[in-house]
Amino acid sequence: LQSGADPLIACKTGDTALHFALMCSSLETISLLMSSNLQLITRANLRGFTPFHLAEHLFISSEDERVASAFRLCQLVHQLAVEQIQEGNQN
Repeated sequence: LQSGADPLIACKTGDTALHFALMCSSLETISLLMSSNLQLITRANLRGFTPFHLAEHLFISSEDERVASAFRLCQLVHQLAVEQIQEGNQN
């Protein structure tokens, strides 16, 4: 990101770096990516899963505190992104 990488770029399955960071429960990377672009949390892959959906699924199936922390962070950012989208639709 510091070198200008676009966090919205996705692989051929539509997964972004945030999808992968969530799969690895990398809190530092998750935080960095979401602070670079709130809309990442709502970006669906080709299977229709957003990073928020993925975080929710991982949280339900795990007792790992890192996963719980990642999910709480995703909940907050998801809410902010939804509010930002709604504000944009009102203007």
